[in-house]
Amino acid sequence: MPGNSLIWSRRQIWAAAKVQLRVVQALMIRSVMVRYGHSNLGFFWLLGEPLLLTCGVMVMWSITGAEGGHGVGVVPMALTGYSFITMWRHIVGHSTHAIQHSSNLLYHRNIKILDIVLADTALEFVGITSAFLTAYIPLYLYGLIGPVTDPLLLFGGFFLAAWFSFSFGLILTGICALSEPASRFVAPIMYITLPFTGVFFMVSWLPDQYQNLILWSPLVNCIEMIRGGLFPTYLATYYYPWYVVMWCLAMTAFGIPFVHYAQEHGHN
Repeated sequence: MPGNSLIWSRRQIWAAAKVQLRVVQALMIRSVMVRYGHSNLGFFWLLGEPLLLTCGVMVMWSITGAEGGHGVGVVPMALTGYSFITMWRHIVGHSTHAIQHSSNLLYHRNIKILDIVLADTALEFVGITSAFLTAYIPLYLYGLIGPVTDPLLLFGGFFLAAWFSFSFGLILTGICALSEPASRFVAPIMYITLPFTGVFFMVSWLPDQYQNLILWSPLVNCIEMIRGGLFPTYLATYYYPWYVVMWCLAMTAFGIPFVHYAQEHGHN
């Protein structure tokens, strides 16, 4: 019967989705153990590493007397900027050699390279957003940072930043699998992108003729969303979420089949 066939098809899809979810969860746990070891302190570093890096930058900026300017303190600028740039760099960085470093896992029928990249992305998202919250709470209690004005906008910005990094990382995964020398250009490219991330400035600080130009960068839109959710409402932020979503959808749609092609034809 067509009805029964449709119901069975939905059940199959749901069962397959649950299997892949368990696969991603298992890969996340494996990644934590590989990176940080099996001890309790190792698990702490999932949260502690980005937390210490972010707090260290804030302390150095404060010691050197740096000021945010334009009514923005150095602490919220450093907290949002470094959390964001850490997510961007870590997710893309782990994607570079995803196929080469995980080739032994691909012998398992249910594990695909997409699962490995997705697990690393989810791990970074959880770790960095948790570190952000852990740093934010004492800073707020000590009066060094204001209250969150829009939590949905704040974490929506983090989510889009993670998705954009994931989709961009998929494309890099395929390129590096097909051409090993290409991986050597990833680090310089990450440094080149720094001026186009919005980490060190807000769009409202720029002259009018440059504001629309810099908003062509999806990364700038993401960090403006993060700051728009955290900073006071009187500070102007500019962002277009659907513009970022379109970039993410396009790169994901291209990246998934490209990674499968690279997995089959690349030099593992």
